Amino acid sequence: MLRECQEHNSWIDVSTDIDGQVLFFFLKNATPVSLFSNTHDGFSSFSDIKQPIYERMEIIFAMIIRLAKPELMNIANNTGEVFIGGSQDWYEDKWHKKSGCGPVAATNLVYYQMRRSGLDPNYFLLMREMYDYVTPTLRGVNSSGIFTAGVERFATVNGMQISTVALDIPKKKRDRPDKDKLREFIVTSLNMDSPVAFLVLSNGTVSSLDNWHWVTILAIDADRLLIEISDYGKIIEVNISEWLETSMLGGAMVYIE
Repeated sequence: MLRECQEHNSWIDVSTDIDGQVLFFFLKNATPVSLFSNTHDGFSSFSDIKQPIYERMEIIFAMIIRLAKPELMNIANNTGEVFIGGSQDWYEDKWHKKSGCGPVAATNLVYYQMRRSGLDPNYFLLMREMYDYVTPTLRGVNSSGIFTAGVERFATVNGMQISTVALDIPKKKRDRPDKDKLREFIVTSLNMDSPVAFLVLSNGTVSSLDNWHWVTILAIDADRLLIEISDYGKIIEVNISEWLETSMLGGAMVYIE
């Protein structure tokens, strides 16, 4: 049973041993911090648990990793409606509306880092400027290379000290990273408090994803491989393992470090 403690920005995972006694696991960023028990064993910290106890209890870790301050992704429009991440529908030009998912994902990544550093950029101006750097071709921003080159050029011009890390998921399934590598990439980024831009060239059997489209990953359930993405300013849950297995064309992931 998983409960979120908003006040302390942590997660509490509640499990029991074979006698039904409750163990409380306090986790922050999915890392065990401390453990308390009302059993006769009397251990008071995670390091005190010995192997025989492991063998006679069921412990369930809810490995949910998310951005440290997800509220920094909140964007209010001129009517006061709040979105989580941007939307390509906010571009004025018809072609920009159609092709602008890549620049929006790039804007999401840069916007979050700028707000983390204490800046307060205007998202709508930033996404327009970003389009001039992460510029779609006739086939859109259909590779990690176009995306990373644009983001890094934007950073250089604006005096920002950032670099990008990319993970390509090729069309041929035998050449793709496995789900553990995918999980590691996402978890590494989120643990650095950096959202992940996700290119979906083919959605496979995941109907909640669009083909030939960029979205932004904000959280992951690392056990079940469920991710929370921002798409058109809304949150959607996606099974990333299913996508990896069924996508016909693959895609890519990128984060800022």
